[in-house]
Formats: sequence, structure tokens, C-alpha cells
Amino acid sequence: MKQIKELIWLIIIASLLAACGVADKDDEENVQSALVNGNIAVYESSGFERSPFEIEYEIIGTPIIDQQVAIQLRLISTLESRPIHLEFKINDSSSMTFADAQPQKVYLEPAANGNTLLQRVLIIPQKMGRIFLNVTASIKDTDGKMSMIIAIPVIVEQTSISSTESSEIQVTENPEKNMNF
Repeated sequence: MKQIKELIWLIIIASLLAACGVADKDDEENVQSALVNGNIAVYESSGFERSPFEIEYEIIGTPIIDQQVAIQLRLISTLESRPIHLEFKINDSSSMTFADAQPQKVYLEPAANGNTLLQRVLIIPQKMGRIFLNVTASIKDTDGKMSMIIAIPVIVEQTSISSTESSEIQVTENPEKNMNF
């Protein structure tokens, strides 16, 4: 478990270093440093106060074991219209799989005057409980590559179906179905 945490921190720090570039020695106000494996790593702040894009998602349908479910992603760029590279990853292959036609990497180009992109991801849950779909979104800039990684929780529960007096079927839904990041 400790090795996994160390690996995650190493990936996060490496991503930050790769996204920010290296600062000039004379530019001291934008230079920050971090201790990485006993060595000082110097990087320049990108100047962004927030992420270069926002990712919103909605789980369409009720996640049921061995039934395909869709996750609708909405990416909103805070920069001008730029292509976004998406990568989908499942860390635990026993928890879910991708649908047969689902690509694991997608390159999206926004419309000429738009900054919002939509992408649907199809997964098939394999076990009950909380499972996660990892989504990495990246934009290339003149200074390098900016990325954002989120883990989308998908709660697979036993579907409880109850009958009412008017013979309508009610299905309970997951309260964490719609989330914004």
C-alpha cells in the first residue's frame, strides 16, 4: 500500500513538473521548488489560478452487473478552443470492463467558436459496490502539456424494484449520479 501511495505522489509531481516547464534563473517570483527523492526540483508556475478545463459527468441509467451503462462527459475549456486528448482507464479489471466498441483514447476537436465538448463512455460493471473510471484530459500548450485526472465513482447496487398500488415500477437511483469537477 505504501508503494502505491509513493507511486501516486511520484506521478503527480512528475505531471506537475512536465506541465509547468523550467523557469529562468532570473525569474524568482514565479519559481517554486519541491523536494523529490532528496533532490530539489525547480519548476515555474503556469500562471493559471484553476484548471484549463472543467469536467462534468452524468451516469445515464442504473449501473447493473453485466449490463452496459453510459457515462456522459462534458468538458468545458477555460482557454480558447483547443483539441483535448482523453484517456480512459480502469485500474481494477475485475470491477468493470469497457464495452466492445469503446475506444480507450479519444482526441476531440471543438467547433471553431465552441469551448464545450461532449463524450460518452460505455462501461460494463462486473461487481457490486463503488467502482471507478479514471479519466485523463490533456491540452497541449506552447509551454507543454496541461492535464487533469479525475476518478468517476460508479455505484453498482442491487436494483430495488418496488410495486406501488397503481402498478407502477419504481427504481431507486444513486444520489451520486450527477457530479461536477
